[in-house]
Amino acid sequence: MLKDIIMIIVGIIILATSFILGIKSELAHIITLTYVILILVIDIITNIIKRKNK
Repeated sequence: MLKDIIMIIVGIIILATSFILGIKSELAHIITLTYVILILVIDIITNIIKRKNK
């Protein structure tokens, strides 16, 4: 649970810094998108593992 909160906070910080800096480059958008997708994939995998352990 704590790990998920930390991941969300880090993601928000990354998104906020990219918008604050006004980054218009595609690289920044790719980095943020891959980060968000990675979080979603990790979350789905952990949920599947939790269900199998029950």
